[in-house]
Amino acid sequence: MVNNLCHTVKRECWEKLGKDLEEDLQGNKKLLYNLAKSYRQGDKESATAVKDQEGNLLVEQEDISRRWTQYFSTLLNVPENMPSDEDNGNTMQEDTLIGDEEDGISFEEVHKAVDHMKNNKSPGCDDLPAEIFKKEVML
Repeated sequence: MVNNLCHTVKRECWEKLGKDLEEDLQGNKKLLYNLAKSYRQGDKESATAVKDQEGNLLVEQEDISRRWTQYFSTLLNVPENMPSDEDNGNTMQEDTLIGDEEDGISFEEVHKAVDHMKNNKSPGCDDLPAEIFKKEVML
C-alpha cells in the first residue's frame, strides 16, 4: 500500500515537472537552465563545523547557528552607521542640510545617475522603469 502510494506520488511529481519544463521551453527557459545548473553542481553540503572568535571549532548545530547569528550581528551593526543617543536619529536630516542649499541637483548629475541605471529591471515604488527616465533625460 505504502509502496503504491510512493510510486503514485513520484509519477505525479515527474509528470508535473515534465509539464513545467514544456511550458518553460516555450518561455524564457529559466527552469530548464536552473535544473541543468543544479545537476551540474551536484549536492553541496552545508557547513558542518565553524570556528568561534577564539578559533575553537564548533560542531553542534545549535552552536553553529548561534555563531552565525553573532557573526552577522557584528558585521552588520557597525557603530559608525548607527545613530547615537544624543543625535536622536537626526543625523540624516543634518547631513542633507549641511551642503550648499542654493546649489540644487544639476542636470549633469541627474544625467549621470540615469545613465548608470540598468535596463530591464524591476521598477521601484513609483512603478516607473529606468527606460522611461532614460528616454526623458535624453530628450
